[in-house]
Amino acid sequence: IFHFKQKQRSDKMTTILDLIAESRQIVFEVMQAEGELTQEQEERLSTLMQQKQHKAKWLQALYKRCKSESELYAEEIQALQSRRKRAESTANWSRLMLLEILKARIEAGEESKIPHVCHLMKTKTVKHPDRVEDWPKEFVIDGAPKLDKSAIKKAISAGQVVAGCELVEVQSVVIK
Repeated sequence: IFHFKQKQRSDKMTTILDLIAESRQIVFEVMQAEGELTQEQEERLSTLMQQKQHKAKWLQALYKRCKSESELYAEEIQALQSRRKRAESTANWSRLMLLEILKARIEAGEESKIPHVCHLMKTKTVKHPDRVEDWPKEFVIDGAPKLDKSAIKKAISAGQVVAGCELVEVQSVVIK
């Protein structure tokens, strides 16, 4: 015979699992009694329904609070993404301004570096076709169309001809 003993918790709070187990126990007892519901079982069911109602209200409040917090976090993420985009844009603008200053220095016959600030550096980068359809298939990374530029750079540096691609020298600013 299956007997339910409700576990007593130190904080006297009945859990949802306790309520479900108690419901099952009452159903089992009613089935054992061939469908007859005793006064004691009826009282237990009434108490159980009140406890479930209380738990449901508590869970509703928890749900609403968490949903609200989630929406606030989404707004914060959006605001932070906007701030990040502005910061990246400003950083890129300042890098381009430094590049212009250094190019102007070179044209004026001055050094291509500003001590403790920045200097020009020549690097090689891959120049490739603009249209995705014209990219060399063996260098396209699966998923979103993305070109494996480092693999192309290695291949060209090793003497391999990669259709539509070439290594070009560019000037970039190194900011200290």
